[in-house]
Amino acid sequence: HGMQTLPQPVRLTLTGPMFRYDRPQAGRYREFRQFDVEVIGDPGPAVDAELIELASRFYGEAGLVQPDVYVNSVGDEHCRPAYVRELETFYRGHVERLPPLERDRLDRNPLRLLDSKEPVMMELNRDAPVITERLCDACAAHFAAVREHLDAMGVAYAIDPFLVRGLDYYTRTAFEFFPAGQRATQGAIGGGGRYDRLVEVLGGKPTPGIGFGLGLDRVILALDAQGVPP
Repeated sequence: HGMQTLPQPVRLTLTGPMFRYDRPQAGRYREFRQFDVEVIGDPGPAVDAELIELASRFYGEAGLVQPDVYVNSVGDEHCRPAYVRELETFYRGHVERLPPLERDRLDRNPLRLLDSKEPVMMELNRDAPVITERLCDACAAHFAAVREHLDAMGVAYAIDPFLVRGLDYYTRTAFEFFPAGQRATQGAIGGGGRYDRLVEVLGGKPTPGIGFGLGLDRVILALDAQGVPP
């Protein structure tokens, strides 16, 4: 839509109602409201850290106790395919232990097994290959620089090697936010990541991008749980 002619990177934000097809669950409504921030056209690690800091600061200004921040790198098209093959081999060596749903996912997307909340999977994943130990030099350098920027800005975070993105257009940095000390199934109050291949998938020229989405309904639920008026 001509954004390539604008000063780069292009910074966009939106907020408003969205709708999901999935079966509603606790904190997951059919209609929900989301706050999104996207930066398109900057491949560098500084903007990754900038968005993580921005989202973290939003929660603080909304009144939440500082949320827990988790970061990871999912690699790129150069190093992730070999990792996924290694991961699939690992799981097939333990296929008799996999629950039916995870066996089905193994054929479609082995990465999804890493974020399974099934107790048997969480135990099995302790011995699974770790993607941050298998990044190519470029992805490892990018991830290290993201962490250096976060450290410089005083943003507290933890590295979670099981934080993944199942879609192929995601690259490198991934991050999620949880209410302090309350990481649980479907408990994230926001998250995001780098999607350097998305514009190309949609028919455009290769263009780096990164963004996040914060669930405003979940923020309100988290505020209520902490006894803070929205």
